[in-house]
Amino acid sequence: MTRIPCPSESWDDYVIQQERANFPKASELLDKLDAYGHLTWFIGFNDTDSEEPVCECSTPDIAQNAVPTCKLCKLVEYRGDWLASFDVISHVNDDDDELYFAYHVVINSDSSNFITTSEQRVVHYSKAPFNLPDQYAIVAMEEYPWSVEEVESALKTNDHWNNHLQAIIDAYQLSR
Repeated sequence: MTRIPCPSESWDDYVIQQERANFPKASELLDKLDAYGHLTWFIGFNDTDSEEPVCECSTPDIAQNAVPTCKLCKLVEYRGDWLASFDVISHVNDDDDELYFAYHVVINSDSSNFITTSEQRVVHYSKAPFNLPDQYAIVAMEEYPWSVEEVESALKTNDHWNNHLQAIIDAYQLSR
């Protein structure tokens, strides 16, 4: 026998779904993010795609110069790969009519065999995560030297990220 829901029960379900859409929990906003899947904003490096030769010595003896090079073959140290991907969504909460950003950062390294969400938050627009790609690039550059092209790409990504956030904030403020 098929159960037919009571009309009032169906209405209650509808109201609950509408309230959830207007007042989502932080976890529900974060669940909508997919930085690694979208690859809209990302920074990093990948030696396997490099046109420059890299050290492949079985036991490299690395000289600590401005750019670490192998003392044996004189080539740049193999860095592997490292990718930081960023995603953000905005939401105006019906409860307080304030703009919020949900964002996260996913770090991936195939050569090190890991992928992890390193940061995820929901913040008020006054604490928008400006320069987030730049912050991650600086940390990564402390570990490994980056090429000029990799740095330029990271700077463009950071500018694109900041412009996106600012456009959302500007549109929100104009609508008030």
